[in-house]
Amino acid sequence: MRITEGALRRIIREEIIGEAPLDDIITYDVDQRPRRLRSPSVAHPRSRSRYKRVSGKGYMDIARDLMRSTKDNWVIITPSDTGRIKMTLDSTRFKEWLEEKRKHHPPGTIFALVGIAPLDNDFRTPEWSVIHDLFGHTLEEELGQRRPQMTSIPAELVWALHRSLPRELQISKSRKDQLPDVLSAILLGDLTPDTAHQVAKDYVAELLPADSGGGSRFESQLREHSELIDNIFAVVDEFVEDARAAGFVELKPW
Repeated sequence: MRITEGALRRIIREEIIGEAPLDDIITYDVDQRPRRLRSPSVAHPRSRSRYKRVSGKGYMDIARDLMRSTKDNWVIITPSDTGRIKMTLDSTRFKEWLEEKRKHHPPGTIFALVGIAPLDNDFRTPEWSVIHDLFGHTLEEELGQRRPQMTSIPAELVWALHRSLPRELQISKSRKDQLPDVLSAILLGDLTPDTAHQVAKDYVAELLPADSGGGSRFESQLREHSELIDNIFAVVDEFVEDARAAGFVELKPW
C-alpha cells in the first residue's frame, strides 16, 4: 500500500510531537454560566464539523498538517464558554492552569486562546476554523488596527495573491473573503515576500499593459502595491513577535 507524502508527514509528526508546529488543540472548562447559556469557542470539540473526515483524531491530523511549516510551536486553547472571556483570562484559576500546561510543551511555545464562538452557519472544518477563521481573520483584524491607513487592498490583487497559494490554503472561494487565507499563508510561511512582490508586479503589468515596460504610471503603481505588500508582511511579523514575547495571544477573528 502506498503512503502519500502528506500521510507520511503526519506519521512522523506524531512520533516527534514535541517538535510539531501545532502541538495541540486543548480545551479549557469554563463554568461561570449555566450550561445552557455556554457558547463554546471556535475549534472547540462541540463546535467542530461532524463529518467523519474531520472527527476526532482526523481534525488534529489535518490541522497539524496545514500548520507544518510554521516557525513556532503553537498550542490552541478552546474554552467551553466564551461568554465572559475577559473574566476567564483574568482568573487565577486560568493563569495557574496555563502555567501547568507550559510545563508539558517545549520552551517558546505560543499558547493561543480562542476568545470567541463561531458564527451561525459557519464552516467548521479545521481548514476553515483554524486557518481561515482563527489565524486569517484575527490577522485581518490586526491589519486594520496596526495599519489603519490601509483602508482597502485592491480585490484583484488579493485574488492574485490567493491564486499563488498552495491549493490546500485556497480555502475561501469568495473574493470578498480571501484576504484571511493570504494572511494565514504568510504566518504559516507558505507565502514569501519574494513571491508576493512578483505577484504584485505581474498584477500591475496586467493593470497597465501599455506602461509595463517601465512607464511612470507603472512605476508609481508598482511602488504603491509594493508598499501594500510590505505592510501586510510587517503586520504579520509584528503579531507573531508580540505573541512570541508574551508566549500567549488571544485569537479574536471577529
